[in-house]
Amino acid sequence: MVFEEEKPRNFALEIAKSFSEKGWLSLNILELSDKPVSALFGFRYRSKFYYYLAGFDPAYYRYSVGNLLLDQVIGQCIKDGLTEFDFMRGADEHKNRWNTSVRWNCQATLTRNGLMTSVRHQLYEEYWKQGKRFKFFLKIK
Repeated sequence: MVFEEEKPRNFALEIAKSFSEKGWLSLNILELSDKPVSALFGFRYRSKFYYYLAGFDPAYYRYSVGNLLLDQVIGQCIKDGLTEFDFMRGADEHKNRWNTSVRWNCQATLTRNGLMTSVRHQLYEEYWKQGKRFKFFLKIK
């Protein structure tokens, strides 16, 4: 769960508060029998929708409630005249079902020469390649 950890939860709350004040926040919830079963958290800026985070109740997996909500949000974006729906980072399977093209993020890292810098940089690179899983082994916070 993304929001079990304090840092991501606080970051999302700060973003939500700031974007809400500016009128950019988009929090969409699909309910069945008055029970929330799927949610999509994103924001609208200019003519673009940015998909930030989504989730669903696993008990409703077979009904594709996440896809149902995503379909509704994309439909609303079209009705509102938005010209782009950006899934943002990550090549998740559910995003690939909806995308017709892929954009890649690039990152450049400048470092000084030296043994410790080289070791730190290699650990950093491996940390990102492994999807940030190394923090549990290295106790990085």
